[in-house]
Amino acid sequence: MRMRLILIIIAIISIGQVTPIGAAIKQEQTIARANTDVAVQLEQKVTTTAAKIRCLVCPGQAVAESNTAFSSNIRNYIRQSFQQGKSEHEIIVQLQQQYGDDIALTPKLKSSTWLLWSTPVLLLLGIVLKCIWQFQGRKKTMQEIGL
Repeated sequence: MRMRLILIIIAIISIGQVTPIGAAIKQEQTIARANTDVAVQLEQKVTTTAAKIRCLVCPGQAVAESNTAFSSNIRNYIRQSFQQGKSEHEIIVQLQQQYGDDIALTPKLKSSTWLLWSTPVLLLLGIVLKCIWQFQGRKKTMQEIGL
């Protein structure tokens, strides 16, 4: 009796792999694998874009790193926008229009931020000029002394 039951189960399984039902199952598995690859790529794009957006609740943290409800909502918005076919630039521009320029982790270069961008360069230039000036002053002093 047991042997007969096992043979019937094996027959059903082998028929299922040959029949259209078995082919449909294999096709569904292939589609599921393809969908998984697409989902992984989508999540990578979401994470990359979310890393460029500032969490307005957590100071100094990106949306990709934060676990707040705000960050979760922004990540969902980014995901939905990618699914609708929008580009990363379009998504960031829309978020800046809605929340202001502060939502971007790297501020854009514009008339109101030129001082922010130029300050490091100006400071470095000032330090180099001061060093040159001091070196020339020492050189003159050493020549006057006779060294």
